[in-house]
Amino acid sequence: MKINVKNTLIEKYLSQKELNILIANIYNSYLEECPLEINENSIKEFSKTNNPIYYAFLKALDIDYDDYEFSRLAKEYHVNEFKELPLEEYKNNPYYKNIHIEEHKYKKRTLGYSSYAPYQCFLYDELDINPKDFYKEISKFGYFKEEFKYLEVKEGDTTWMSITPHEINTMKEDIKKVKGNVLVLGLGLGYFPYMASLNNEVNKIVIIEKDKNIIELFKDELLSKFNTNKIEIIHSDALVYLKNIKEHFDYVYCDLYHNANDGLPLYLKVNKFEAKLKSTTFLYWIEESILALLRRYVLTIFEENLNGYTFKDYLDRSNFDNALLSDLFNYLRDKNFTSREEIESLLSSKNLKNLAKSL
Repeated sequence: MKINVKNTLIEKYLSQKELNILIANIYNSYLEECPLEINENSIKEFSKTNNPIYYAFLKALDIDYDDYEFSRLAKEYHVNEFKELPLEEYKNNPYYKNIHIEEHKYKKRTLGYSSYAPYQCFLYDELDINPKDFYKEISKFGYFKEEFKYLEVKEGDTTWMSITPHEINTMKEDIKKVKGNVLVLGLGLGYFPYMASLNNEVNKIVIIEKDKNIIELFKDELLSKFNTNKIEIIHSDALVYLKNIKEHFDYVYCDLYHNANDGLPLYLKVNKFEAKLKSTTFLYWIEESILALLRRYVLTIFEENLNGYTFKDYLDRSNFDNALLSDLFNYLRDKNFTSREEIESLLSSKNLKNLAKSL
């Protein structure tokens, strides 16, 4: 790979990547370690400030309120903006409104409800990516002023499946798109199939799920509440089913993962079937977040190029990271970049989707 642009330009992309990771790690620290630290009491403590939720967020993470550098980053990445979400809008969502259960044990798992406490902050939507600012990633955090309950399945203390505002918002546009015969990869608690079944333009929904226990739970506890005859469930591995597919589908919706990190490997595998099923439109849950992660790997190749890496440094394919970097190196090794526009084109979501098919 030849990069015939100033190193300072590449360094801006690399610096932005590191800042994206830094801000994401700050949010993750809050979610993992202190999600309940923002509450009515902490809001009262900072009620005299102009942004009590932000100050409570800083205290929860033990970040100095007067840290100028962090204040600058917070403003740049909208970390100081937490959106109050419209409670009634979510309560009136058809799934929340129509699908109700009594909390109980189902074999080894518990089917019931968890909740967001008043003012508890959480990720509520997809990443916002700014291509004009070296692909800056903005996370969207929000809260309710009252308790909000959502359906979940747990095994011990581990949440296996849930339907939170994040799922609602990140699936909203794809639910509007589907019509005709729809193939859904991954069952979960059936939010996407249920919402799609309400669309009069959707004729049939086939769901592929490899976990028999999830299928049994869904059929025993939820399917009858859906009040639809559009849904069929097939016990199979999604990749095996796609390999041997016989039936035509107008849309495929992929929801086989929990987040972008475990989603990227599956995304790259499912993506390959788009060439085989050319008359089918593929949609992917949180695709923008997955592509943002892939973009970081591409930028790592740029960084390693500046550091003098050669093909010998990409022979190790012992894990996913190394194998992906090796594939990206081989894909890019004959490319020549002479302008910012060419780099922007490479890093665009549209191009990364095409690149994924080549890996």
